[in-house]
Amino acid sequence: MVRYVISKEFRFESAHKLIKHDGKFRLLHGHNCKVLVRISADQLIEEGSKAGMVMDFGDLKKLVQTFISYLDHGFLNEILSTDSPTAEYVAAWLFQELQETVKQAGGTHITLENVRVYETDDSYAEVSGMPVVHSGIESRF
Repeated sequence: MVRYVISKEFRFESAHKLIKHDGKFRLLHGHNCKVLVRISADQLIEEGSKAGMVMDFGDLKKLVQTFISYLDHGFLNEILSTDSPTAEYVAAWLFQELQETVKQAGGTHITLENVRVYETDDSYAEVSGMPVVHSGIESRF
């Protein structure tokens, strides 16, 4: 079976500290983060101005940007109410927030494949296939 996949990148700046970390990352520090969101569908839109698309990239941007703006230039420990806002945690939080949002906007044929959060150019965490409610991560929306 064919799956069509589209991806969109986003960026945000934030600060955090990993309170339980045994090294320098327990101290306040910041990152210029990149986020990659991938969605897929087993069929393309058949009619209208978006025919031939999984989802319009502009529509995907509008869906995701709300959550990116929420994180941008923030202190992640406070924003996400956790002592350990790791890249894994942020990716899981974004995945949880986006999972139902993407389905509602794009229809039941669209699946959120994964969310990847880069803390640096060569270090990232990725979440995929997570259930709608992930234990320990609260929705903020």
